[in-house]
Order: sequence, then C-alpha cells, then structure tokens
Amino acid sequence: MKTMGKRIQMKREEYGMTQEELGKKLGVSRQTIYKWESGSVQHFDRSYVDKMAKIFQCDPAWLMNMDGSKALVTYTAPDREAITLAVDTQPPIIGESAKRAALYAAALAVPYENLDVAIELLKSLARQQEE
Repeated sequence: MKTMGKRIQMKREEYGMTQEELGKKLGVSRQTIYKWESGSVQHFDRSYVDKMAKIFQCDPAWLMNMDGSKALVTYTAPDREAITLAVDTQPPIIGESAKRAALYAAALAVPYENLDVAIELLKSLARQQEE
C-alpha cells in the first residue's frame, strides 16, 4: 500500500513536475514537498490536499491514502438483465475521463460467464474514445 507521500510523488512524476514546480503551484517550498513525499510530515492543512487533487485530477480521499473506494456500475446488455458491479476506483479519477475509466474497470470486473457484457462495455468505451 502506498503512503500519502508516495501517492503525491507518484502523481507529481506522472504530471512531469519537479518538487519545486509543485511547490510553486501550492505556495510552499521545495523542501516542504520533499518532507511530504518522504513521510517526514504526516499531517498538514487539508487545503493543500484539495489543491493537489485539483492539480492532479484525482480524488482527495485517494491522495490521502483512504483506500477502499468502490463505484457501482450498472450495465444492461441487449436481451439481458442488468448487471451491477462494484468496481475498484483506485485511483479515483475526476473530470472528463471518469466515465471511461469506470467503464474500463467495469469491463475488467465482469465474471467470465458474462464476457459478452464485458465486450459490450469495451465497445461502449471505444465509441466514447472516438467522440
């Protein structure tokens, strides 16, 4: 399990930012970012978490290492009953790509006996990618 500091570092690197660049965006020093990432500081102002979540387009709860988020995704394939799946949403995604991420995760979670549903979910995802 990743610590909050490791999650901050992971997202910062994913966005190609240096500690100094992230610090400037948040109004803190590079040393402060280093302390957060290294785990030297465990608790800090929630407003920084919210700002980082907006910068990194992720859920503040995920950034704070509060695992266990699940989303319920319901899909009805033609000529079938609706299937509802609890999909792991770690890391949660906010913004335009949330629905695509949920569909992809749902397709991966479909039981083997319902592969046709997974195929339909992935087709839906592909159609959204084309739009």
